[in-house]
Amino acid sequence: MLVLEGRAFFRGRLETLALGLEAGRILRIAKTLRGDAHADYGDRLVLPGGVDLHVHFRDPGMPHKEDFFSGSAAAAIGGVTTVLDMPNTEPPTASPGAYEEKLAHVRKKANVDFGLYGAIRSAADVRAFMGVAPGGKLYMAPTTGGLAVTDPASWSAVVRAAAETGLFTAVHAEAPDLVGKEVGRTLPAHDHMRPATAEASAIRALGSAAKEAGRPARLHIAHVSSAEGLAALARDTGADELMLSTLLPDREHRDSGDEHPRVAGRRQQREAHRAEQHAGHHGGQCLAGGDQAAHHYL
Repeated sequence: MLVLEGRAFFRGRLETLALGLEAGRILRIAKTLRGDAHADYGDRLVLPGGVDLHVHFRDPGMPHKEDFFSGSAAAAIGGVTTVLDMPNTEPPTASPGAYEEKLAHVRKKANVDFGLYGAIRSAADVRAFMGVAPGGKLYMAPTTGGLAVTDPASWSAVVRAAAETGLFTAVHAEAPDLVGKEVGRTLPAHDHMRPATAEASAIRALGSAAKEAGRPARLHIAHVSSAEGLAALARDTGADELMLSTLLPDREHRDSGDEHPRVAGRRQQREAHRAEQHAGHHGGQCLAGGDQAAHHYL
């Protein structure tokens, strides 16, 4: 048994403890323990590894932005020991065959534990990835990768299949008919082109589909960013879990716009914090996702 000593948060308080581990699991917690190996961290904190359910390591296909080695190394340095990578790579992870190819490609580069999402574009994809991938990702509006599913009938079919199979299904929820065609070059412009009403409308559509499915679906609404979106979740989504992500301005927004980027970033963090508090009131689970997404701008 490996014994780690240090300060740990246990039963509601921070105290100096010994943790006994075997095969990566905590077996015993006490003031003192004996084991085959021992490490004493003194007054330093002993923390569990973080799990980030939403990363974009851009591998394969975009190594000039990021690859699985650099992304997972950054995760490890930050204390994140498990990541789940999104499917909008080049090529996209859009079939079980593509999933296996990506798995073989990134496995040798990974510095932490990982999982891969499969791209969901139809109910058939939900069934194909069940038992293969830990989860799927449905994009309801255009974004990086060209995997958008813009037909409401297809959304309903995907939700029904998710309810039937139990596949963990993350959703980029924006109504495509309410999203602008241009790319916003500042934060205010981005807000204008991708308004909160688009998010709320898509969430309501998912809620209706979940009700029609007649059984719980493991739907996870990614990067909820507006009071309108949370209001839609609070009323009647039918989703049994809720994923919230705090997004900071990317490099494209740092030198332009009406707000200083740090002010804008803090504003978004504050909104996400309020969103988390609101979500707790309606009984949904709040899951942390970084939406780490490297971009390269010339």
